Amino acid sequence: MTTVKGILRNPNGVPLAGKLIFALLPDGRFDTAEPNVNRFPFIRTFETGSDGLVNVDVPESQTLGVPYQITFEPSEIGSAVIELLVAIVPKVRAIELEDLIPPWSEDLCARG
Repeated sequence: MTTVKGILRNPNGVPLAGKLIFALLPDGRFDTAEPNVNRFPFIRTFETGSDGLVNVDVPESQTLGVPYQITFEPSEIGSAVIELLVAIVPKVRAIELEDLIPPWSEDLCARG
């Protein structure tokens, strides 16, 4: 298990309460066994409190080479689901949520 830590905040810096969802994306069909193996999404949902604090244990996905789709559903009425990122959770003891953002995403954001 990898501990993912961080704080979720809105654009004004106010912490967000809601559900943080890690869905391991299906990686299709593998012909490595008889019968063929199909992998289905593995989904973990965590509640964040009014402090927006994230401190959750998620199975690493680096070994399989399969990313998680990470989304956030704010508790606030009328708020839309936020697609945070798609990332492989590395096989480490702990990581900051922001460190899961691929370097190419940061480059695109910096370019505007």
